[in-house]
Amino acid sequence: REPAYWPRASMMMIQRLTALKSARPRLPWFGSVRNFADSIPAAPETPKKPEPREMRKVSQRFTNISYSPLKMNVVAKLLRRLTVPEALAQCMFSPKKGAVAARSLIEKASDLAHRKHGLEREELFVEQLLVNQGPGTKRVRIMGRGRHGIEFVRSSHLIVHLEEIDFEARIASANNSRQAKKWTSRRDVIAASKQAAQEAEKLEEEAAQ
Repeated sequence: REPAYWPRASMMMIQRLTALKSARPRLPWFGSVRNFADSIPAAPETPKKPEPREMRKVSQRFTNISYSPLKMNVVAKLLRRLTVPEALAQCMFSPKKGAVAARSLIEKASDLAHRKHGLEREELFVEQLLVNQGPGTKRVRIMGRGRHGIEFVRSSHLIVHLEEIDFEARIASANNSRQAKKWTSRRDVIAASKQAAQEAEKLEEEAAQ
């Protein structure tokens, strides 16, 4: 039995709570939870992306370069992530002494890729160009008033890693149509040059027979 001294507002609140507790939960229009689960449409199957092809790589190094690592790193920053023809063009027109060593190293690495994997220079880009400090030597530094000091002559090591260009990925990740057109044209030019080289080899073989 409810006590008579409870306030009227408390009595109304208790009645509402008991009504909510005893009331059965309303089911949606489809009748049951099982029908609700069956009515949810299945998510469309996303097409599986093709696995990325492993790009071929080559590396080459040039040690004991008579050039400071700090100065050599300035040249390396200019050449990183460029294609091989672009990197060679930058080295050709750079007035720095380290550009000569970098150019000869990139040429050796590209020739190695051609002999090992049959890749042309247009299919390669400079993935990494690392500069390390080499051994140094101390020399006498002649100064004024009959004095002398010690200077430290530094050397550096240069390591290059060339990687094959994934033209399909470059075209897919292009920011605009102009970049996509550039990579598409480069891919077509390389394919045409390879086809022409194969036809020339066939003609030479036929002529030799």
